[in-house]
Amino acid sequence: MKHLVIASALLLGLSCSAAWADLSPVGDPQDVGSWGQRFEESGVGNFDLMAIRMTSPAPDEFEQPAFRNFTDGTWHTLLNGTTLASATGSSLDWLRFDIVFAPAQSEPLAFDFMAYRGDTKLEYAHAVWNGGGWTITAGAPSSAPDRATVVPVPAALLLGAIGLGLAGWIKRRVG
Repeated sequence: MKHLVIASALLLGLSCSAAWADLSPVGDPQDVGSWGQRFEESGVGNFDLMAIRMTSPAPDEFEQPAFRNFTDGTWHTLLNGTTLASATGSSLDWLRFDIVFAPAQSEPLAFDFMAYRGDTKLEYAHAVWNGGGWTITAGAPSSAPDRATVVPVPAALLLGAIGLGLAGWIKRRVG
């Protein structure tokens, strides 16, 4: 009976620790244009969207494209801005990828990382590079922005473009 209780406690401890989200750097930073870092995402269950948002003061930004070299061939960059980028692909529970940064490797920077499955927020983490190493702090998934914030809805983009075009047309006609 005593062995059963100990085995059950160990199994429970292992299963709990395996459920924690884990964005972690893999290997050393790489020189690729400016510089990049290999990351691994796991521990949150299946996810189908990742997003990163630069939080350091300007001029810190991501190199273009920000996400590269996915270990799963279905993954690709979806939105690629200089301070916000996202990638999507088949739903999976483990992925390695590179994030590439524009500032020099010696300059500190910080970004937020989010993982989603559909509209469900699975992970939110804050990553800080101090010029020589990473500190990654997990946050509550509820702190992550909604999926629509990190991936603009195509209809909203089209409506915005139409509005800007109309405003420009009116300005030319009136002015």
